[in-house]
Amino acid sequence: MALKRWNAERVAEAHTPAQFPGDLGPEIALAGRSNVGKSSLLNALCGQQSLARTSKTPGRTRALHFFKTDAHLTLVDFPGYGFAKGPGEDRKAWRELIEAYLGDRPQLKAVAVLVDSRHEPSPDDKGLFDWLNSIRKNALCIATKSDKLSGNERVKSLAVFKRELKLNHEPIAFSSVSGLGREELVVKLKELARG
Repeated sequence: MALKRWNAERVAEAHTPAQFPGDLGPEIALAGRSNVGKSSLLNALCGQQSLARTSKTPGRTRALHFFKTDAHLTLVDFPGYGFAKGPGEDRKAWRELIEAYLGDRPQLKAVAVLVDSRHEPSPDDKGLFDWLNSIRKNALCIATKSDKLSGNERVKSLAVFKRELKLNHEPIAFSSVSGLGREELVVKLKELARG
């Protein structure tokens, strides 16, 4: 039986740590490169096409966006890394914002890191997983756009991510277009939120 879509609403937007909302219950952050499909994944989980804005111009998310769901967890959309647009001061401020959230948010249960299944991990991807491991944060690898690969290509891609990112779990192949991996991801996110 297919899992029902979550109901969700945007409840907060934080450009500075002072704007972080109060306790919203368990939180799972969504991180990844600017064009990896974070907004599409969020919309696919919740079945609301306009919940998170998608853009043809990568790097438009400039704050942390908090989406409270009826699944007893809140999803926190991070600014994309990689080629996010903006002056150096902006990028420095985004990094400080994320570091403040990761370092001092007791509600945070895990960081779901999205990677493009069609490409090998970037230095930014590797650096983020290394950093999350060093600060002892649960990390989950989600390989997006997996519908664009054949079954054999998908198996090879997931094996590369597991090896190159030194994962202690199996990455989840996901597609916001076909729905591939959605049920597996929902189960895993709920499990992490309970942890």
